[in-house]
Amino acid sequence: MGQSYGDLFASWEISVCKSLISEFKRKYPWLKLEAEDLLQECLSHWYLKRQAYDQARGSAKAYLRQVVKHKLLSILRHELAARRGSGKVLLSLDEPLGETEIPLADTIPAGEVPIDIRVDVRLAMEHLTPFQKELCRLLSQGYPVAEAARVLGKSRRAVRDEIGKVRRIFSQKRLDDYLG
Repeated sequence: MGQSYGDLFASWEISVCKSLISEFKRKYPWLKLEAEDLLQECLSHWYLKRQAYDQARGSAKAYLRQVVKHKLLSILRHELAARRGSGKVLLSLDEPLGETEIPLADTIPAGEVPIDIRVDVRLAMEHLTPFQKELCRLLSQGYPVAEAARVLGKSRRAVRDEIGKVRRIFSQKRLDDYLG
C-alpha cells in the first residue's frame, strides 16, 4: 500500500528519497525497518528542512540527498542505541534498596553473580588483540556478524574465527558464562 503525498513533494523528491532508502536498506539489511516508514520519516524531515535550501550553495537535489542521508544515519544511531538498551534504568549495586538501607549488592545471593566481574572481564580483555576488542565492541552494540565483518573489512569466516578465539580466552578465564 503506497502513500500519496498530494502536492507536498515533487516526484523527483520522492524518487531521490526512495533511492537513498534502497541503498540504506542494502547496506543495513539486519535493521528491520520498513521502506515505507523510512520514506515517511525522510520526507517529513525534508519538508521541515527544505526551506533552508540556498540556491547559491548547490542544487536542490544535492541538498535533499545530504538531508536524507543525515536523517537515515540518525535513524541508524537510534536503532543501535535501542539494541544496546539505552533508556533502561541502571541501578547501582551500592544504592540502598527502598527504605531498608540495604545495598542492592547485599541482596544478591553469594556465588550467583560475582561482584568483581568487571575486574575479571577487564583482565580478560587485556589478552585480546585490538581487532578482537573492536569486534567485541561492535557485537556488544548489536551488530550482527555479517555487518561487523563488513565494518571491519574482513570475511565472515575470519570474524567467526576471531569470535572463537575470544570465546577461548574468556573460557580460560572462567568467563564463558558471560558471553552472549
